[in-house]
Amino acid sequence: MNDRTDLFQTLDFGDGILRIQGSGSVFCYLVRGAERALLIDTMTGLGNLRFRLNRVTDLPVTVACTHGHFDHIGGTADFPTAWIPQGDAVMLQEQQCSERKYWLENMLCTLRRLPLKFSHEDFTPAHGVVWRGLCGGKTFDLGGRIVTAVDIPGHTVGSTGYLDSKTGTLFVGDAGSRSTYLFLHWSRSVEGYLEGLLRLKDLWGSRIKRWFNFHNYTEMPADILDDLINACRCALNGKITGLKFRGTELFRFVYPVDKKWRRLDGGYGNIIVRLDRLRMEDEPF
Repeated sequence: MNDRTDLFQTLDFGDGILRIQGSGSVFCYLVRGAERALLIDTMTGLGNLRFRLNRVTDLPVTVACTHGHFDHIGGTADFPTAWIPQGDAVMLQEQQCSERKYWLENMLCTLRRLPLKFSHEDFTPAHGVVWRGLCGGKTFDLGGRIVTAVDIPGHTVGSTGYLDSKTGTLFVGDAGSRSTYLFLHWSRSVEGYLEGLLRLKDLWGSRIKRWFNFHNYTEMPADILDDLINACRCALNGKITGLKFRGTELFRFVYPVDKKWRRLDGGYGNIIVRLDRLRMEDEPF
């Protein structure tokens, strides 16, 4: 039985928001209300996340994922049920490979020059989690605060953020950062991503006060949304000035970056595009 809880670190942001980090650079967040708590994502499944949560809250916990990649849904194996964006439900089976989870945690620790303190046995095996599909607009009433699922398709078809009514924090998963991946198999085109970002700004932009990421760093300014919109427009207008990504000619940063993937011009949002998937007609699904 996987009962390890020592692999997790926590950081309290106040206002009932707790960040949980695993051994690598992957995060999830616990949002606590007066009556319930919402766990947004579950990382890779290394260690027993449910046991760890029992140490930080007595509230009943609902699990909701931002998208279907294994480094965000892996820990759902510690829970009986979880919510998944409907558009990513098709990804669930292929993303539950335990070897893939081990490989990622191993790679992240190696990159950060951290010792490996885990084995394959420290990952909870996949089992019959009851998955519930959600769409944008779904709300979670936690008591004194409501968290709303908002569509941000791009990184994946179903990528979803969760907007907290109390703090205006938007928990975005991998849907927008200084290195937003738009080149993976289940990624939308740049045009499709732009369409979703414009809808996000129109429907929810005035309520977004903070933008929380799930890898490497947490908070980004709310105006990263405008950065990402402009990056899409640059790409669609042929103004891709960044270097190729990890030696692959087909994948390019829209804006030039330094070794830590920070924009050289001081901006925040950036995307890594597939040159053969700029328009919606280029999408394979």
